[in-house]
Amino acid sequence: MNEPDVFAERYTASERLRLLLLYGGLIAAFVVGIKVWVAPWLHFYFDHTDCLTPESSSAAIFWAGFFVGIPIFGSLVVAVVTVRQGLAVLAEGRYPPSGRKALWRTRVLYGPAASIRGTLLVLAPYLFLLIAVAGALQFSQEAISPRSSQEAACQQDRQAFFLMR
Repeated sequence: MNEPDVFAERYTASERLRLLLLYGGLIAAFVVGIKVWVAPWLHFYFDHTDCLTPESSSAAIFWAGFFVGIPIFGSLVVAVVTVRQGLAVLAEGRYPPSGRKALWRTRVLYGPAASIRGTLLVLAPYLFLLIAVAGALQFSQEAISPRSSQEAACQQDRQAFFLMR
């Protein structure tokens, strides 16, 4: 005879609204920060891609941040969110661990299915670290020097940009 399905405890409507507002506020702050601090520099960078090469300091910072920094930051964020829960799942042999609430109707898993989920939660940050290693290899291969006829014009553009700020 089949046992009835067991479901994890769910957040109440007020708790879900509170979480939605909290995470929505964090995302909004992140988007505003990107638009205020990153977007102007990024627009300048893309307008002057022939001047800014991986050897120039500002371009090197951009490419290192893009190929290495963002994946490492993503790895840290994913680690904070998933590793603790994954370790609890592996220790308890149950997904989701007892005492954890779910946002939607979630069937409780036991045994190998729970162990697989817990292992995937623990290993998730390593995917981003692999992307960072691949990005570092890509960044090290990006070595194109500017043509010397453009260097004077590019230098004037860089000075104008930094004086504008």
